[in-house]
Amino acid sequence: DVYRRIERVPQHFDERPVTGKPDHSQERKFMPIHILAIDDEPIYHKMIAHALEPAGYKLTFANNGSLGLATASALKPDMIITDVLMPDINGYEVVKRLRREADFSHTPIMMLTCQTEMSEKLHAFEAGADDYMTKPFDPDEMLSVAEEVLKL
Repeated sequence: DVYRRIERVPQHFDERPVTGKPDHSQERKFMPIHILAIDDEPIYHKMIAHALEPAGYKLTFANNGSLGLATASALKPDMIITDVLMPDINGYEVVKRLRREADFSHTPIMMLTCQTEMSEKLHAFEAGADDYMTKPFDPDEMLSVAEEVLKL
């Protein structure tokens, strides 16, 4: 199970050998996509893992906004999922801070929250989020949205 989680790449990756001049951008085809999920509720860590790990994504979890920012800086994930309501730094501020850093100016970020009001959704996009999903969520929808945000 651990081997599958860490080493398996999404099925939609092209695993044909690369020919010609070495192109380091091709290395992504053989590496699992790394997603950082920032949420203070452990149940959502499990739900996100249930949705994304079977498809081959590598996940790292952070329990609050401060830890999420530090983890993002250290790991440079391919995508970030963040909750909005957290005890220290809210998700809007997490997204704003990440977007100010060159390393994260184009990293896909999805907000995941129980807030369903249109004004909250607009606030997320204004902060710099690429997508917005409400809790609770369907695992298939989470996978579909992640793949769309990642443009896979």
